[in-house]
Amino acid sequence: MGLLWLLVTITLVDGDLFSSASRMATVVTVEEKLIREALDYVDKEQLRLAEIRKLIKQIHRERGHAVNDPKEYVNHPVQSFQLLRRFRRQWIGLKNYVSLNNNDQAYLSKAAALENSPGYPKEDDYIDGAKIILKLQDTYKLNTSLIGDGVITTRQPKAPPLLAEDCYELGIHAWNASSPEYVKQWMEEGLLRLRSDKPSEYDHYVGEVNILHQISASLYKQGSISEAIDIAKQILEIDPWNTAALDRKTVYEEQLRIMQASDPDSNEATMALCRNDNTYIKKKWRKQHKRSLYCHFTHYNRPRLFIRPAKVEVLNKKPPVIQFHDILTEKEMAFIKKTAEPHLSQSRVTIKTKDENTSIKPDQRKSSIAWMNIHQSHSLRSILPRVEDYTGLSTQENHTEYLQAAHYGVGGFYKQHFDDMTDEDSAGYEGLGKRIATVLFYMNDVPEGGGTVFARAGVRASPIKGSAVFWYNFLKNGKRDRESLHAGCPVLMGTKWAANLWILEYGQVFRRKCGLSPDDVY
Repeated sequence: MGLLWLLVTITLVDGDLFSSASRMATVVTVEEKLIREALDYVDKEQLRLAEIRKLIKQIHRERGHAVNDPKEYVNHPVQSFQLLRRFRRQWIGLKNYVSLNNNDQAYLSKAAALENSPGYPKEDDYIDGAKIILKLQDTYKLNTSLIGDGVITTRQPKAPPLLAEDCYELGIHAWNASSPEYVKQWMEEGLLRLRSDKPSEYDHYVGEVNILHQISASLYKQGSISEAIDIAKQILEIDPWNTAALDRKTVYEEQLRIMQASDPDSNEATMALCRNDNTYIKKKWRKQHKRSLYCHFTHYNRPRLFIRPAKVEVLNKKPPVIQFHDILTEKEMAFIKKTAEPHLSQSRVTIKTKDENTSIKPDQRKSSIAWMNIHQSHSLRSILPRVEDYTGLSTQENHTEYLQAAHYGVGGFYKQHFDDMTDEDSAGYEGLGKRIATVLFYMNDVPEGGGTVFARAGVRASPIKGSAVFWYNFLKNGKRDRESLHAGCPVLMGTKWAANLWILEYGQVFRRKCGLSPDDVY
């Protein structure tokens, strides 16, 4: 009975809201909050609708007279490209915007139905449109700025101007088509439009940093390394912690340093050595060409070599460049080629730093490579003790990198480079030290060309099947051996199979001891 009385009392009190002035005042406050929330919702809806109206207005400006004569409209290549771009960017963007904000299912279902209709263009259609613009430009030598302004020829009507986004996309497709000169032109055109007084409200999709990255990469690909570095610095002024720009700046500066450190006529010297031009060689390196260079059999005081001595050809003494003959067997060479061939991929040049590896694909090397774990291969493991006997360096696991098999077709080459691209004070390969030495195996006889040349030392190694060329990349004082700059000559006839085994610093402390003074380098 007591509980029933309490419930009745509570009900009577709760029902007395209308007669309570203080409680009714609270209701007024709640309503004020509801009004504010509703107005805030309306403001946000208006902003969303304003964004959509902006998009529709932009599309109307670009469409122009399309609704009156669709066939005439698409006769202009710039207008056709803009039409395809709107489908792959603006209309898909609107659908995603609606989905994320108010999720209007009625609109979304209608949009999805149109996407599945026969006339709706796909991504491949847009890509083909970009390729056609670039093809027209290349064939008829059309001016990039004029195309950007909608002008193909002065005899035809002018199309609406391209957006910075369009220029960026055309630059990307030019990059994919290996046309770095057009990459630079289109990216610079996009940058001008992005920096103009009246950029499109949708050009923020691109971003100045993205455009500058592409300009820097295209300059590097064209060989304008100093300019590429300047652009990378511009990116870092905008975004000091941009890791991609920092990595590129490191890579480009290293490449520039190599080029600047080369002899003024190093390219000429490289080509003369590749041709085996004796007149040029004797004139340039007459002091280095000594009669003390020789071939001999030796056992290096290694038990295995007492039975089968090493066939050694001394190509140069300082720096030491040695060619070991018959170091590989026919079976080993056949196995390497057969195993590597299915896994060959485009060569890349890698810069190793303390923090990470940066891999780039410049026009420095034309070949295909595959990596093989020589330590885990039963068929190849026997090569390691042989290399250790010949070089005196440790080839235990973690003391070498994997074996890199390389295939060069006709015209395949590798421009001047150092095998170890790390900074001289860096930790080197995964904490195991720098590439202290190189063993370069030749696995076939090349009919013409394909040699390895050291332009500063005046040394040329011929690609002889079963042989290997050995040299050090660093001096005994820890500094890079500038004389180890070398190049792979273009293959004139036939093909070239080679393999690199890089021996690491780790594990060599008692094998190749430091000199007693900084001047003790060899």
